[in-house]
Amino acid sequence: MKNNAPVMSVFLVVCSLLAFTSRGALAGEKYPLMMTAVYTRGHNLPNKLPKHDYTSGDYECTKGDDTHAPDCRTILEWAEMERAAGIPTTVLFTMADGVQVGVQEVSVNKIYDTTCHPGAFIIFCDIYYKLMGMTSVSVLKQGQFGQTVSMTPEESKNAQDVLNKKLFDNGNQMQVTIHYKLKEKPDKNGFQRIEVDGVDSGATHTLNPLGDGYYVKNESKP
Repeated sequence: MKNNAPVMSVFLVVCSLLAFTSRGALAGEKYPLMMTAVYTRGHNLPNKLPKHDYTSGDYECTKGDDTHAPDCRTILEWAEMERAAGIPTTVLFTMADGVQVGVQEVSVNKIYDTTCHPGAFIIFCDIYYKLMGMTSVSVLKQGQFGQTVSMTPEESKNAQDVLNKKLFDNGNQMQVTIHYKLKEKPDKNGFQRIEVDGVDSGATHTLNPLGDGYYVKNESKP
């Protein structure tokens, strides 16, 4: 019998995404407001970096010129530069009052002021990482006898293709809605704290008092 685990993996990811972004009537009672989140996948610009002219030990180097010394980096360092030089993955949140908050991954290409990285105690970055995690299928599946095994590269690719089609259709954007509520009133500077369904903001507020909300008077820059 054919194993449908990769398809099931996609189904579970989609269900998890729907559960996080649309929890129905119960969420509506506790979290009466809704924000929309437009998630846009980024991409590399692989042909924009300098050509590597020679190898020196573990380093790939450019030859340099009259004004620039040779630039030598490891393959991993060049790969990181390539990723950062591309178009970053972003999420644009539109709150119930119309204020927009934009976040992005680490990149030299700045689209929004707020950069999300591990340790950035910002509630919108927490949501960003949840959404990002839901765009990738697990490489694990249930084996014939109930054990957990790894997918083959072909199974993983096929499952990811199915998930991409479900979430992004043929484009690079998906839009979801997320329940939230206000906490207290805006402070004198217009900063409004919020609580988001499915996201723990307690630690965020402790570590960054301006990390669990947005400015109601202008575009948020937490």
